[in-house]
Amino acid sequence: MTGLFIIVVFAGLGGLSGNIGMLIGLRAGWGVGNALFVSTALATIVSILVGNTEKAIMMYEAALGCGMAVGPLVGGVLGSGSWRYPFFGVAFLMFCGFIALAVLLPETEKPKRKVGLWEGVKALSNHKLRSVGLIALLYNFGFFTLLAYAPFLLIGYSELEVGFVFFGWGVLLAIASIFVAPALERKFTTYRTILAAFVLFIICLLLLGAGTSMPVLVPISIVLAGFFQGIINTLLTTIAMEIPGLQRNVASSSYSFVRFFGGALAPFIAGVIGEHIGESYAFYFAGAIVLISVCCIIYHRNYFATNEEE
Repeated sequence: MTGLFIIVVFAGLGGLSGNIGMLIGLRAGWGVGNALFVSTALATIVSILVGNTEKAIMMYEAALGCGMAVGPLVGGVLGSGSWRYPFFGVAFLMFCGFIALAVLLPETEKPKRKVGLWEGVKALSNHKLRSVGLIALLYNFGFFTLLAYAPFLLIGYSELEVGFVFFGWGVLLAIASIFVAPALERKFTTYRTILAAFVLFIICLLLLGAGTSMPVLVPISIVLAGFFQGIINTLLTTIAMEIPGLQRNVASSSYSFVRFFGGALAPFIAGVIGEHIGESYAFYFAGAIVLISVCCIIYHRNYFATNEEE
């Protein structure tokens, strides 16, 4: 609830900002709200669906996918009027979410023991959590390079057309999260499924790099990437949340803490590479970073089995 309230305040103020410096500062505050909401939302859903972690995570990732599908489309419509309108739109939607949670969220049990401020950091002493978190960090570098930098390759597209491209991306992400990932996992195991999805996601990043000289590849690669990202998101989060010996809220906060460093670094590094070396190299570099995560998955293959497979 606190996280949503912070997002409402800072998103609304972002729409009123008068310069880039102010907007950057407000986005940082917005990020604090995101951090509070994302980690606690995942832990809450898992705690409500006790004993069915995989189903809870599928619902969580599918909801994220739906939001990511509709968000760019709504943003494109609002952004065609003014760059300020998407910020006001976010503030309004998050306020609706705040009210919905206040009314609909059932009471959750208090934790059996008080969780300390540094509990999430201490949890990283767990080798499996640390390893899966590192893989997620490297993957998120590619994820956020696509989100932050791919729109700049859609040259000649209107705000609404960019929104439609990312609408397709989000729809496939949601479908893959809730329907495809579980089916492939049952048929081929988590390890094989997630490894294949990572490799295919890397190919999409490389095609985006090639899209600087072949523009037709850009929207196709963006939309296809959403499919593979949906599979990765569901399976990777399931692995992190099923680590034995860790409270769900602690595992969620630790996992989010590590993986979003990739999201923080990617837009800045992609921008620097794109400006000084070339736009295509931003995606080639992201592909190389995600390739490192593939090597980590192969090395830690024994970690990639869900409770249902063990």
